[in-house]
This record gives sequence, C-alpha cells and structure tokens, in this order.
Amino acid sequence: MLEPLTHSISELHGDHLIWWQELRSWQEELKSFERRLAAVARPGADPDVLARLEQYQNRLIREQEVIDESQHLIKTHEDSLARKTEELPHVAAEAGYRDHSILRERMTVAEELHKELRDELRDWLAQRFRMDVDQMGGPPEN
Repeated sequence: MLEPLTHSISELHGDHLIWWQELRSWQEELKSFERRLAAVARPGADPDVLARLEQYQNRLIREQEVIDESQHLIKTHEDSLARKTEELPHVAAEAGYRDHSILRERMTVAEELHKELRDELRDWLAQRFRMDVDQMGGPPEN
C-alpha cells in the first residue's frame, strides 16, 4: 500500500538539511574519538586494551561508511526533488509527495547506533583515563 502524498518538497528538503547537519556532526565526533583512541594506543599498552581499541577503531570505520552511504542517499533524493522542481516548478511547489520513509527509517536506526557507540566509547575512554591516573599515583594534590 502506498503512503499518502502529504509532504511538500520544502518539508522533504528540510529533512535532508537536518539529516545532513546531523551526519556532519557525527563526522566531527568520529574525528575526536579517533584522536582520543590514538592517545590510548601508546607503546607498552596492555594487549587487552589494544584489542579493545582495535575493535573501536573498526567500529569507527564502519560508522564513517554508514555516514558516507547516508549522505549519498540524501544527495540522490535531493537531486530527484530538484529535478522535479526544475521540470514543473508550479506543480512541484503545490504537489504532495510521499514521505521518504526508507531514508527516514535508515536515519533513525543510524542515530540509535551512533548514540550507542558514542556512549560506549565515552565510557570506555573515561575508564581508561581513570585507570591511567590511578597508575600514576592519582591526581596531583594541592
């Protein structure tokens, strides 16, 4: 069954802009996490820590692939909307369009997975920092 044609091109375009900004924000977070993980990967680090670090690095690589794929899908849909507007500008402005439900679902799932990875990485990195401070004799006293 087809979804009702209820969204304007400007509403769909607005979704694209929001998602694009969200994906760019995620990319910045990934860069930050990569730098923080690189700081953990120092000579003489515990092999278990290095194994876990590698797992996180692989997950960050996959996360970047998801971002790239999502950006491609958004751009493809945006280009499609732009063609409709160019071909029939007076009709496109007034017409209703089906929701991009597949793309919307993909972004919802990606957001949940990104939040899960971010929270897990933050916790792990915080734990690593606490352990490093403890190994150095605790925080400096005043």
